[in-house]
Amino acid sequence: MPTAAFLAGLWAITRVIRNVPEGVIGELWGEAVFVPAAAVPATDRPASGTPTRRAPTNATATGATATGAAGAAATGATLACRESGVLRFRGADYHAARVSLWRFPAPGRVEVMFEDGRPFHGFETDDPVAEHRCGADLYRVAYAFRETGWTSHWDVDGPQKSYEMITHYRRPGVADGRPLDGWPVFQRP
Repeated sequence: MPTAAFLAGLWAITRVIRNVPEGVIGELWGEAVFVPAAAVPATDRPASGTPTRRAPTNATATGATATGAAGAAATGATLACRESGVLRFRGADYHAARVSLWRFPAPGRVEVMFEDGRPFHGFETDDPVAEHRCGADLYRVAYAFRETGWTSHWDVDGPQKSYEMITHYRRPGVADGRPLDGWPVFQRP
């Protein structure tokens, strides 16, 4: 189900960050918009054409709608996912934003890249799990998709890190924003 056509457009997001020893340490409320990578405004790109770390623009300014974005093809497309919101972290509120690129090189395959185009992780749509190593840190993700929304469940472990991050994505105005069942639960040793 995670095709460019499915992901394209505007999503409301809620995120919970749990530090294993402390419990919930952060929550985020905001939006994610998936638009064709070519639709990222030129003002958000340096001369090389790589997106910068600027806060995402308003979803309507990029042409996104709740049901999709023009030009999102099923195979071969690359979408820019622009997330922004308010992060409440250990009692203080911050503006948070990030950009990732989602590529659909073949049916059943998704590749996620950092905003500068470096590989982050990839997965098969019939087994939407992946890992990413960053030095000694291990990032593991499991996705769950259904017609009305989707979830990403990250488990991060390393010498200085030990947290999980669960994000729920739903279309604005869709009442079914409940968490998705069925994603794998990561077991820690």
